[in-house]
Amino acid sequence: VYATARQQADQLVKAGQFEQAVAVAEGFLRQYPESGICARGMAVLVEGILSRNLTEPAKRHEVYQRAYGEFEAATDYYCLGAVGLIREYLWGQGGVERDAKKAADMAKEVIDKLGDRLSRDYYLGYNLYMQRTIALRYAEGGEAALAFARESALACPSMLSNKDFLRAICGKITGAKPASCAKIPEDIEVAAIILTDKRCKFCQTAGLEANLKSRFFPKLKTKTLDYGDPEGKALGGVV
Repeated sequence: VYATARQQADQLVKAGQFEQAVAVAEGFLRQYPESGICARGMAVLVEGILSRNLTEPAKRHEVYQRAYGEFEAATDYYCLGAVGLIREYLWGQGGVERDAKKAADMAKEVIDKLGDRLSRDYYLGYNLYMQRTIALRYAEGGEAALAFARESALACPSMLSNKDFLRAICGKITGAKPASCAKIPEDIEVAAIILTDKRCKFCQTAGLEANLKSRFFPKLKTKTLDYGDPEGKALGGVV
């Protein structure tokens, strides 16, 4: 059943029918929410569609809201929806106002609700810990973030490789700091050009830009060019 549904969803993605592909994944998850690696595979499929294809913020918000509101039994997909909504509150995306406290409270609610069902190493579960740590930094300050970060590191050792977590710890050390604190890379300003084409009905770049900025390059500066304009054509000729 999973192989058939996955093949159908993959074919829809190739055809550019991204919302229909998500619908196929959700149809499988409604029938088999506790199917282990198969349910996780469908969650990963949708995450890929959201990251690469279905990038319009409003459409992404609809998927996150549905996953969070209707798929609690499918743990990975539920986490995917929760993390998406938490990021929206944290960074003011998806048509919602920026609200770090709401992001932190929502992350706590989901973590407490899932308990032992929450994966400790898989990235969906990991994001819940990290997103709450980041939200607490903005909502309640460094002490609250550090306290939760310490707790999270025990539950989710992957936190120890995250630079935001390490910065929080190093920032609270008084006196001489370990040499490793000086090796944490600082966020740098990254300039990027988004080359798009207004004739392309699938070329929605706002969601991708927001995703890059919130997850990878906080100081990202972008300039958008259309392939039909002289500057866009000049760039298109060299890439």
